Order: sequence, then C-alpha cells, then structure tokens
Amino acid sequence: MRRSMIALCAAVHLAAPLAAEPPPVEWTRTYGGAHGEECTSGQQTSDNGFILTGDTDSFGDSLHGDIYLVKADSMGNLQWQRTFGSPNGAEHGAFVQQTTDNGYIIAGWAGGAGSLLLKTDSLGNLQWQRLYATDSPPQYLMCVRQTADGGYVASGGRMAALQYADLYLLRTGSSGESLWTKSFSDYGEGSSVIVAGDGGYVITGLYEPPSAETAAFYENRKLYLMKTDSMGNQEWRQTYPNNGVNVGSAVLLAPDGGYVVAGEGRSLVPGNSMDVLLMKTDAQGNLVWKKTYGGEKWDGARGQCVGQTADGGYIVGGRTKSLEKRGGAFYLVRTDSAANPQWQRVFDGDSPNNRPSFVLQASDGGYVVGGTLYDPETEDINFAVFKLWPDGAGPDKGQGGRLR
Repeated sequence: MRRSMIALCAAVHLAAPLAAEPPPVEWTRTYGGAHGEECTSGQQTSDNGFILTGDTDSFGDSLHGDIYLVKADSMGNLQWQRTFGSPNGAEHGAFVQQTTDNGYIIAGWAGGAGSLLLKTDSLGNLQWQRLYATDSPPQYLMCVRQTADGGYVASGGRMAALQYADLYLLRTGSSGESLWTKSFSDYGEGSSVIVAGDGGYVITGLYEPPSAETAAFYENRKLYLMKTDSMGNQEWRQTYPNNGVNVGSAVLLAPDGGYVVAGEGRSLVPGNSMDVLLMKTDAQGNLVWKKTYGGEKWDGARGQCVGQTADGGYIVGGRTKSLEKRGGAFYLVRTDSAANPQWQRVFDGDSPNNRPSFVLQASDGGYVVGGTLYDPETEDINFAVFKLWPDGAGPDKGQGGRLR
C-alpha cells in the first residue's frame, strides 16, 4: 500500500542573510586553448585529483569539435589532457566517471550518428570506444555509471523535432558490448542515472508531454523520477508538477534509501522566475520536501549539480542571473540534511557562457564547483574549477578541515 506523505516546500531568496559565511576561494584553475572548450562533467579521483570532460574546439579536430578529457592533481594543476574524435564529425563528451581499474568511462554522442561510450586507462589512453547507432532519430547519452559486475548503465534520450521523443536506457558489459536497451515514450531525456541498492536503476530528467503549441509545450514540462529493475523494466514513475517547468538534472541515493534530486524549477517565491531546485523523496518517489534557491531573475542548475556532504547535508551548484548578474555567474549553496541553507556564494564573472556542470565536497572537506567559464579578456570559454576552503578554514584561519 502506498504511503501518503506531506511535502514541505520552502524557498530561499538569494539576498536573504544566512547564519554562516561561505569559505574563501582557495584556488581557481582553467584548462583549454584559444578556440573554446565546454565542460560538462567532473569528479574527484581516488588520488584526490580531478577528472573533467566536455568538448574542445582548440585541440584535435577543431573544425568539428572533439571530446576533451583533462586530469588535474589535488591543487588543480594540469597533469595531462586528451582528445578523442574523428575527422568526419563532431563528438561530444557529456559525463565522466572513474572506474574500478582507475581508468575512466565517458558517455556522450557522435553528431547525428548515435550514442557513444569511451573507456580509457588511468592515463587517458583509449582502450575501447563503442558507437550505438540506431534508426532516426539518433539517440545520445547524458550519464553513465559502472555496475557491480564491471559493466555500465547509461541514460540519455532521442531527439525528435522540438522535443525529446523518449528516454533511452543502455546496459552494457565490461567492454561496452550492448546487453540490452530500453526506450520509454513521452519521458524526455534521462539526465542522470544511478544504481539503486537492489541492483535496479533510478533515472531523473525532463518529462515533456506531446503538444502542438510551443508555449504549452514549454509550460507543461515536468521533472520525473523513475525506478526500474536490473533489466530495465519500469517499477514506478513519479512526476512533480510545479505550475511550469521543472527539470531534473542529477539524482543521489539518500542514506535512508530515498532519493535526492537537484535541477531547476519554477520558483516558490511569488514574482521570481526560475530557481535552483533541491528535493527529497522516499524510496517510492513520494515527495518529502522541496526547496528552491535564487533571486528574482533566472537561476537554475544542470549537470552534476548536487553532492552529499560528510555531515549529511548537501552542496548544490548552479547559475544565477540575479544580483545584477545579467548574463550568469556560478552559484553555490551549502545546506544541512533538511536542505536548509547554511551559506551561499555567487562567484565573480557575468556571462551567459558561464555554466557550472559539477559540484562536490572534496576529500579535505572543502568544496569544488567546475564547469565552463567565460574570460572577458580573451573572449574565450574554457574548463574551470573553483576550490573553496573547508568550513571554518582559510589562509588566515589555518588549513584544518580534513575529513577522517
């Protein structure tokens, strides 16, 4: 029997005073060349460094664009960089994860040819690459996770005209060989997938009901959360309407067996437009609480925009156009376990090309936000990583804060 729950909804205004001050920036690093890079994904690696992926027009086949993979050490210093592509098309890297052999798996797509998985060793040397081509419309991958048997599960979508035709789910073996695929009509893309505790999969993204009217099409889009078994068969699906657009960008498994989803949605503050969204569900996808963060203008989050902190709270990243940031700036919120904000920070920079794509709490207790950053001096966009000190630490307070 399905248990009914009372959902708690609240909003936090960007200008509202909070109890704690955000920690200062410890360092900032950028990576790329003279013709532009877009960072779509990143994570901390087992050696406390960082791995990032996305696209480059500076290296490789600059005419069409290639997948760009960057490895940095714990201080953000470049260790190596690699490009992957072909001379006949554009390849896009959407997501990267370190694998159990200390290599890396990248999900993305190859122009209009189909979805793509690419595996490297620990130094970024290509081990294998798989293209999963289908009939029109072609599919693409947005996220990939390694499974317990050494294989992979990946989620994405198929584009058709103005809307995403269906959710696409792919399960492979350890060398990328396809074991099965699933398509779910009228779901939209699968932005993020995780492996559930029972070996099944949980996917979030954007549900787009068919509509001939463009205005109605955009207003009726909803965030969804779906659970499948280990063979990709649907067990349940939930949608979360909010008087307009909601987008699910990332999903985490909560300590109590429920799920935490971050993204962007219609603000809970009257008069505001879009805000960064954070919500918690139970194990069946029933809403427990929902919070929004932002100002009076457009604020939102895409990519790996949420991470769990050591004390059970969350770090949420996005982009804000509030506080006179007319183009957009990196925006970071630190919350407790109930999503109540402890501090928030807006970073320097103002451009529509500023697009955060991942956040995390680092192994030393500090915070990391990375993505694409516009440089007004060179007028280029590059990969960028901001590292903040741990809470209560800084250059004038001692380093401290290392997690045990």
